[in-house]
Amino acid sequence: MKLRKYIYIFGILAVLFCSVELNAAITAVTVSTAPNGTEYPASSGYYYYKTGQTYIFEVDVTSDDFFAGLSDVTNVTLTIPGAPDITFSVNPNTPGTVTITGDAAGSATCAVSGITLNFTITFTYTPTSAVGEMVHTVGNDIYASATSDDPNTITSANVTLDYGIVNTG
Repeated sequence: MKLRKYIYIFGILAVLFCSVELNAAITAVTVSTAPNGTEYPASSGYYYYKTGQTYIFEVDVTSDDFFAGLSDVTNVTLTIPGAPDITFSVNPNTPGTVTITGDAAGSATCAVSGITLNFTITFTYTPTSAVGEMVHTVGNDIYASATSDDPNTITSANVTLDYGIVNTG
C-alpha cells in the first residue's frame, strides 16, 4: 500500500513539473572577442574595418536554467557602432540565418558552440562596399545583447576599441 501511495505522489509531481513552461533566465552576456580591425594605411597606427577583410566576433551567453538554457534564448545581437551602426542578430537555435543592418550588401555567418548553460555565438563578417564609412575614432563601444522567453534582455558591458570603417574598393 505504501508503494502505491508513493507512485501516485511521484506521478502527480511529474505531471505538475512537466506542465510548467521552462524559461531561460539569461544571467550574463559578454563580447569575448572583438578585433580592432586592420591597420590602414600600413604603419599608421590607425585601425579600420576594411571592405573585403574578414573579422570574427564572439559573444558568450550564460543562462541559469539547465533544462531550458539555449533553447529558450530567442535572439543574440552584436552592435558595431558606425555610420550607421552595423548589427548582427540571430536566433541561436537557427544560427544559419543572420540578420544584418548597416551594410545593405553584407552577409555574416554564425556558429554556436558550448553547452546549454554557457554557449558562444561566433559571428564571421566581411564588410562590403555598401557599408557606411566612418573616420578612425577613439573609444567606440562594441556591445551585445541576448533575449530569452523569460522574458528578459541582458546587454553586455561595452568593449571599447579605437577603429574606423573604410571602403577600400
